[in-house]
Amino acid sequence: MRVPECDERPIAPPAALWLVEGDGGEPAFADLHRDVTVADLARATGTGMRSVEHVKRYTTAGTGADQGKTSGAVVVGVMSALLGAAPGQVGTTTFRPPYTPVSFATLAGRDRGELSDPVRTTAMHDAHVARGAVFEDVGQWKRPWYFPHDGESMEDAVRRECRAARTDVAAMDASTLGKIDIRGADAGTFLDRVYTNMYSTLPVGACRYGLMCRADGMVFDDGTTTRLADDHYLMTTTTGNAAAVFDWLEEWRQTEWPDLDVSFTSVTDHWATVAVVGPHAGRVLAAVAPGGRWIWRSCGTRPSTCWACRGGCSGSASRASWRTR
Repeated sequence: MRVPECDERPIAPPAALWLVEGDGGEPAFADLHRDVTVADLARATGTGMRSVEHVKRYTTAGTGADQGKTSGAVVVGVMSALLGAAPGQVGTTTFRPPYTPVSFATLAGRDRGELSDPVRTTAMHDAHVARGAVFEDVGQWKRPWYFPHDGESMEDAVRRECRAARTDVAAMDASTLGKIDIRGADAGTFLDRVYTNMYSTLPVGACRYGLMCRADGMVFDDGTTTRLADDHYLMTTTTGNAAAVFDWLEEWRQTEWPDLDVSFTSVTDHWATVAVVGPHAGRVLAAVAPGGRWIWRSCGTRPSTCWACRGGCSGSASRASWRTR
């Protein structure tokens, strides 16, 4: 079979065009992420730089969010033209991840939807749900906000609960409060230094409200701390600041006062706490722990299984916190 002949010359392989010369004085960009121009590359090679890594550091070309994916070949091509060398002789820079785009779903892994932010619930959560509680988000915790009766608005429910706290008795699940177990011969001395008031003088079995400030004098956190033994305290913190206070204590212990004999353990999830408030709070606790003392009371068959501490920060006639494992 005869194939027709053609006198047309075969098409040459495409030639690389890295730069179009112009006289307008407008900048020619080689890296749009870092605004690196051909003039910048010429200045770098003009100083004697021959390594693409040196030019990268001199001009910041290829250090943008794309790590040179959109500009790397252009920079190498312009350098090869300026140096009169083949692109292969110039070489490439070291690309760092993610050179290839990575989806947010891959980065998040399984932490999507409800798993994106863990939900923490107290030991009494199911009981609150059964009683129709409306919850609020406090940090990662679900804490009961109010307990409406059928057809009751939030305003009416809150007014009813406040009236009970002032005239009768009310209870609140305070288990979301941070709790830090503090032990050691110098535990009292350490607390004297991190609080604005004294704890080394606190009698065993008593609790005291404390205010914690940062080094600049600004208020950092507050809460009550109970002395369970000469070398044993239980500190409570605000719900959202539990981890921050724990880190704060560890920072001062490890960097400023490493000579003190004191250690800390986060026990927020180990104890359930109920604040019993109102003029008749004592009667309720007396029914739970007959003959108990308000300052401190062990009850049950196991010591330190639960105790009650009396305070007054709610502003009511009587307040006690009941903690149990």
